[in-house]
Amino acid sequence: MYGAILEAVGEFPEMQVVLSVGRNVSPADLGPIPSNTIVVRVAPQIELLKRAALCIGGWLLDEATQLRACLPGRMEGFELPVSGDITGPRNRKSIPVILDGAHVPFNLAAVLRDLRRIPELAGFFAVVFGAGRDKQAFAMLDLLKQNRVDAVLCTKAASDVRAWTSHELGHFAEELGLATQDIPEPRAALMRAFALVAGRGWILVTGSLRLVGEIRSIIRELGAEPRRFSSAEKGSNRR
Repeated sequence: MYGAILEAVGEFPEMQVVLSVGRNVSPADLGPIPSNTIVVRVAPQIELLKRAALCIGGWLLDEATQLRACLPGRMEGFELPVSGDITGPRNRKSIPVILDGAHVPFNLAAVLRDLRRIPELAGFFAVVFGAGRDKQAFAMLDLLKQNRVDAVLCTKAASDVRAWTSHELGHFAEELGLATQDIPEPRAALMRAFALVAGRGWILVTGSLRLVGEIRSIIRELGAEPRRFSSAEKGSNRR
């Protein structure tokens, strides 16, 4: 997102731009920055508003617009209603599901960092994970371990003929000391994740855009509704 902004404002050299990226993004990671742009983690908003001709931020969009603007499989949230009696310490009546096709360690680290800022994503944390054979699956699983995932359901997208098998991913996860299950079929892996978190937690599907696409179709069939989960910092760090 920030790369697209920087590219766009670079087309207007007569305009002075201040871009606030927040505390969880390093300006050094954004690549080339146009000469008319200053990138900061946090900007003095009140002072800037006194002098700015235009101020743009996500707070200008209502929730419906933000949902429509969300790219499929990129920090895409759903809630799946839970039928029957619910047991568990949180007694949730629905299961939060986040879909993100992060398939390299750097992107997955950013996703996990953002998810930690969402208060509703608490409790038992299950991940449905699959990855292409050309991806750094071990490193991504290590990131999940660092983020204290409670269970990893290793699977393989049916449409990906060049993916790590669920058995291979399960072996990596076991080597890292993760609680894992080897479930080759994505629907079965998702249903197992539902059983693990019902009433007490949430699910992340990640590692492969192909896997995310297949799981997205399945949860829509099951009646999941789109949902935008807000960060605890919403409104305090507008950008």
